[in-house]
Amino acid sequence: MGAATRNLFIDKPVSGLIGGLFFGLCVLAEPALAGRAGWSQAALVHSLEPTAQRRYVLRVHLDEAHSCKSGHSYFQDYSANGAGFIFDTLLMAMAQELPVQVHTSGRCELNGYAEITAVRIAR
Repeated sequence: MGAATRNLFIDKPVSGLIGGLFFGLCVLAEPALAGRAGWSQAALVHSLEPTAQRRYVLRVHLDEAHSCKSGHSYFQDYSANGAGFIFDTLLMAMAQELPVQVHTSGRCELNGYAEITAVRIAR
């Protein structure tokens, strides 16, 4: 019975330490994976890049960047609802040098790009 009691006391501090480390990592990782959702200010599209990673990347130079690591870069997966319409709108805005506003979901991906959920032409 003494050995069982001793193992219980050894396991408790170790499991508490592991739990504390896990919690700390989750708290530290949170800002990298979550940003602010909402509309950006209006700006011209700097570049629009279709990629082989099943998404396109948008770069818009804003005075006030979004809260993800790469402040002026956005992405949208090709499979997202409305992705084709959004891409066409961005392409037209870029070709005609029209300012756009970008709506983000608040989700940041590993490269620090913010996820696009909508765009609109701003005049």
